[in-house]
Amino acid sequence: MLARCSHWATEIERMLPARSQVTLELDPGSEPAPETSWNWLISLEVDGTDFQALVAEDLTVAAFESQDGRFDDEVKLDDVPVYISQRLS
Repeated sequence: MLARCSHWATEIERMLPARSQVTLELDPGSEPAPETSWNWLISLEVDGTDFQALVAEDLTVAAFESQDGRFDDEVKLDDVPVYISQRLS
């Protein structure tokens, strides 16, 4: 997961050269609670704009916190850099 997160940071910096300061924090996976299927917390900051995401145990989807504070913006992991750049546009 760490390699994927590093790739996201590189891609976001490439896609948004004017916003080249990308900070990413990955809280390690743990056994998910029985009622949830999430086990990674991603904190991403691009030039002062914060994003939070929960990543599913199967590593296919991230649920980003939407404008209203709910983790309901589901994004395929390969599409995270595009999602971030669109949110910042």
